[in-house]
Amino acid sequence: MTPTLNQQGTRQLGLGVPMLYAVGWEPSATSFPTAPAPYAGLWYDRDRDAHGVDFQRIYTDAAGFDIYSLIFYTYDASGRPEWYIAIGPLVDGVFAASLDAAGNSLVRYRYVGGATPQQAVPAQSGQVVLDFNQAGKSPACNDGTARPSAGLLGMLRYTLGGVSDAWCMEELIQSAGRPDADLTGTWYAGNSDAGWGSSVTTAAAGAGQRLLFSTLYYPDSSGAGRWAFVSSANYQPGQPLPVYERRGYCRTCTPSTSDVQIGTLTPDLLAPVQGQAGANRLSFDVTYAGPEGGRFTRSNC
Repeated sequence: MTPTLNQQGTRQLGLGVPMLYAVGWEPSATSFPTAPAPYAGLWYDRDRDAHGVDFQRIYTDAAGFDIYSLIFYTYDASGRPEWYIAIGPLVDGVFAASLDAAGNSLVRYRYVGGATPQQAVPAQSGQVVLDFNQAGKSPACNDGTARPSAGLLGMLRYTLGGVSDAWCMEELIQSAGRPDADLTGTWYAGNSDAGWGSSVTTAAAGAGQRLLFSTLYYPDSSGAGRWAFVSSANYQPGQPLPVYERRGYCRTCTPSTSDVQIGTLTPDLLAPVQGQAGANRLSFDVTYAGPEGGRFTRSNC
């Protein structure tokens, strides 16, 4: 903004300099901020324990834009685990997901198998934006919660079921804490069996050890998306790990969680490479414990 006067000659502007500062003018010279480049991996809000997002760059399109996927794992009004997916470009530090045919950018899917294994559920979908530009100055990140040693912050804004909210997101594992052979990524079986997958993040644990945390996304017997998790303080490829279902709290409820083991997952992840041509594989056998109950298993995928 530039103040102007429709008058010839010199005239003092009738506004005090402190007034200009109060509405956003900056007296010192500054440079235009560069768009932040977020690290791939899991992000969380300290105020919303056990909810989070997996944010991954999946490819660069023909126009040169980096295309990202976002998986939002959370809970419904009854505390049952559920997840949503968004895909779109990251432009000038803002992830504005692409819209589907129903106008949704944050989509819930139902696993149906067959030639089209997953189908969108428009009535249960919504909107999402993840903004990394000076997120620390946003109201969501100035909510009175201390975030010591937080790295890059992002402001997640979503609308689901007619309810909108904004959360302050930070990296679960910052770049300095990741091992040289970082296995962080999103794993799935390809388009022929889309509808389930796993988010993996690893961290250096000292003495050559690696901590591994993974969320497993799978359907219940009705095809609704559920999620569970595994955690290991010293990850060893091919080692079976217990899978826990976490019952939680709705996105606007008071935090409360409980865990129960529902099966096992064997991550045989050997190298940080993309694609199914490598040696990385997952095997799991889980049973959803809710009223929709149902067993879902895959071997060496």
